[in-house]
Amino acid sequence: MHRCEYLRGCRAAVLSGDNAAVPGSRPAFYANVRRLQEVADRFDVLLPAHAELPALPYPKDLIAELVEGIALILDGTLVGQPEKTAIGEGLRCEFGSTGVTYRSDRL
Repeated sequence: MHRCEYLRGCRAAVLSGDNAAVPGSRPAFYANVRRLQEVADRFDVLLPAHAELPALPYPKDLIAELVEGIALILDGTLVGQPEKTAIGEGLRCEFGSTGVTYRSDRL
């Protein structure tokens, strides 16, 4: 299958890349994800950075899961489990079919 075959039938896709991630500022990350949610009626799927090709495209429903999950992290209801990543250590939270890794000192 050609790499772009998974876009067949999509009227529009968002190539979100890392644009929602603002180093050192999770409230800004949350605001950017909420902005994506506000315009979700304009696209069908997400093509984020760091995704494995077989998993693409992601359904835009993930945005609502991210908004809800990040809100729980920001209000202290949800706390992640320690995780080591390629760029350092963080706390990993899973919610719904997605999740985030964050640093508590940057909330």
